[in-house]
Amino acid sequence: MHLYLLFMMFLGLLGITKGHSISYAHWHAAIPVTICDQAHLQTAITTAVADDTITFQCSGTIILTSTLTISKNLTLNGSGQNVTLDGNNAVTVLSVSSGVHFTLNAITIAHGHASLYGGGIYDDGTVDIKNATFTNNVADSEGGAIFHNGNGTLSIASSTLINNVASIGGAVASTDRTGTINITTSTFDNNQASNAGAVANSETMNISASTFVNNSASFRAAALDNDRELNITNSTFSNNKSSSGVIYNLATGTVKLTYSTLANNNGDGAGVITNFGTMTIGATILSNQTNCFGAVTDGGYNLENGTSCGFTAPTDLQKTDPKLVSALANNGGPTQTLALQNNSPAINRIPPNLCVVAADQRGMSRPQGPGCEIGAFEFRAPILTLPSNPITVAATSPQGAVVKYTVTGSLPDDPNNPAIVKCTPASDSTFPAGTTTVQCTASDSATIPDVTSGSFQVVVTTSAPTLHLPPDITQDATSDQGSTINYKVTATDPSYPSDQLTIACQLPSGSMFPVGDNTVHCSATNPAGATTTGSFPITINNQATPVSSPTPTMVPPASPTPTVSVAVIPTVTAVASPTATATVSLPATIVVSPTAVVTASPTPLPPDLSLKLSHEDQPHFLVGDRIMYHIDTQNGDSAGLLTTANSIQVTSTIPIGFRDLHATGQDWQITLSSTTSPALLTAVYQGSYPILLGGHLPGIVLQGQFTSDAMPQLLLSATVSAPGDTNKLNDTGYDTLLVTAVPLTATSEPTLSAAMTPVMVTPVEQSSSTNQGNETGCDNCHEGNNEDLHRNDEDQHRDNGNHHWDDDDLHLTTLHHDNQDHFDHAPSFHDEEWSKSASAHGYPALPNTGSDPYGK
Repeated sequence: MHLYLLFMMFLGLLGITKGHSISYAHWHAAIPVTICDQAHLQTAITTAVADDTITFQCSGTIILTSTLTISKNLTLNGSGQNVTLDGNNAVTVLSVSSGVHFTLNAITIAHGHASLYGGGIYDDGTVDIKNATFTNNVADSEGGAIFHNGNGTLSIASSTLINNVASIGGAVASTDRTGTINITTSTFDNNQASNAGAVANSETMNISASTFVNNSASFRAAALDNDRELNITNSTFSNNKSSSGVIYNLATGTVKLTYSTLANNNGDGAGVITNFGTMTIGATILSNQTNCFGAVTDGGYNLENGTSCGFTAPTDLQKTDPKLVSALANNGGPTQTLALQNNSPAINRIPPNLCVVAADQRGMSRPQGPGCEIGAFEFRAPILTLPSNPITVAATSPQGAVVKYTVTGSLPDDPNNPAIVKCTPASDSTFPAGTTTVQCTASDSATIPDVTSGSFQVVVTTSAPTLHLPPDITQDATSDQGSTINYKVTATDPSYPSDQLTIACQLPSGSMFPVGDNTVHCSATNPAGATTTGSFPITINNQATPVSSPTPTMVPPASPTPTVSVAVIPTVTAVASPTATATVSLPATIVVSPTAVVTASPTPLPPDLSLKLSHEDQPHFLVGDRIMYHIDTQNGDSAGLLTTANSIQVTSTIPIGFRDLHATGQDWQITLSSTTSPALLTAVYQGSYPILLGGHLPGIVLQGQFTSDAMPQLLLSATVSAPGDTNKLNDTGYDTLLVTAVPLTATSEPTLSAAMTPVMVTPVEQSSSTNQGNETGCDNCHEGNNEDLHRNDEDQHRDNGNHHWDDDDLHLTTLHHDNQDHFDHAPSFHDEEWSKSASAHGYPALPNTGSDPYGK
């Protein structure tokens, strides 16, 4: 302290005073009190200059024997310590002189006593009180805690005034009609007076975000007595008691009461609000008490449990329970409040454009929902708790997967009751493959509820099946045709059972594979459309040998007119050699009956369905072009009848690259698993049966539009099947075309024909007349027939060696070369581009061999 005085004297010697350019305010000092007693505090007050701040480096109660007079602008700051200024029930604690600006921060004023005014503080100037407590102060006349006199301003913020007593204004009183009192975020608790248990106002008073609880008066106004101007907003009045109500407005007074809650007060015979002056009430709750005595002006949006206030606006609610929580509680913010229950009719009652206050008593922003609440309490919006985003599961069925998730909702202002939670799709629903957004809401139970919305995603994955191919197959030919190969291809998928996977191979098991190298292309598709492709080789070695049969002999007839019954069961073997031979084997013994009639009993022929697949327009297409395929089916000209109704079926696994798929065909029952590929087309012919030899079935038209997923060189196949049709070589048709994202200039027209032409060789019948005319030359007759067969075989051999004899059906069918020609004439596509596109679509990349994607 001595150093401080010496420093000030030094400045005086330099001529630096308050009037010089160096402002004295720049030299404000913080004067510490190191010992908490009256002597040290009084010394600090005395030695301080205007606008200094006195701080405390000690905690404790300073017992006063005399009033501390503040005669200069000064701040007492007890922050960080626990300091009490105690009047010892004998003296007023602080007296602020007229014209002085005094600030009291974080200090308790206790046990002050005044024989007239202001037991805690007598204020004749301007006083700012922050974070302070006034307790057990007494004034025999007015203002048990604080008496405000003069035209200055008294501000009380974030402070508590409790258990103070006076004759008028148990906590605060004022008399000068030109001054102002501002009270914010403060609590007045259990203050008592004969008149105005908490505050007696004769100035302009503004009260906001404050709570008046348990105050009492034996005469007027348990809480507030007003004869000047009183504005109250965002404040709560509860459990106050007086014979004349809680707020008492004299004839000279004006009161505006908004966004406040008055509940559980006792006005005895009068109302909680007694008005003889001018009073406007708006957006306020009055409940569980006798509400009004005297006429008031209706500001609208009031909620009253009775009708005594006479509210008439259409926005008011009368005879309505506001559904308040029964007791004051610490619901957040600096003061206790009366919370709304989650089903209160006060929630969201005021339209947002009429919300004139930005926050409620606790400081919670308004509105929290579609509107503002009536009263001092804004019900906070529900809290919606969502699961982690996204939820990813694997499909377990063709429909997707059943997904269980947990979403909760809580009400921060009504924690004993859960929020109402709704989600679409609901938990335990079946979610399809792909990404589904789940929309959820959490709401309270109000008539106009607060709703919190949120969303998360459920991703159901569908990995492509695993294709299990057989090892490479090498086998010797069993005939000149080649060899019939049976193989087994299976697939597995973690999301689907095996019987729900579609496996398709271009050359099915049981097909006749010609001599040479063959490649079988297979695919496996799950119900979600994910497809895996693969291939394996089948090599048929040329090891077939001619088959010989013994020359039959005839037993001469027993009579001149014999009857010969011959069952001709020929065996025909075709050998791919420079000189093809056909050997007909007859029974070794022919039994001759007395009648001269020779008959032949051929084995009934099976049906032989064939399928041709083609498309309209050009061979080159762009993404976005439409395509029209034609699927044509017929029975062979030399085949047997097909009599079983509804037994002909056409199937086609449509690869990735199409959308807007649809198919039509007269008398065909057609189903498509999806309008977007990959998809499975199944068609069952339901027209008239039997299907005659050479009979053509109505065509099937398949249409679609190319997408960007289409392979650059796109192959489509279709297969027909029917009971008894054992010739598989002509059951499947293929069609290849080019698809690109930009126009291409075609260098050649593709040849897309895959037709197969069967040729029937009919067994030779020998008539009885021939036998009779050549009884001695039967061997020659037989040889002549063999020569005819031989010549037929030679002609067939000259036809480029592309045909073979069929042991079962006795007719010629086109060998593998026709299918091979189909690929020979298909438009080529650079291997690098093919591999890039194939890789992008999930197909294995091909080696850079200059060959097409099917192994040529």
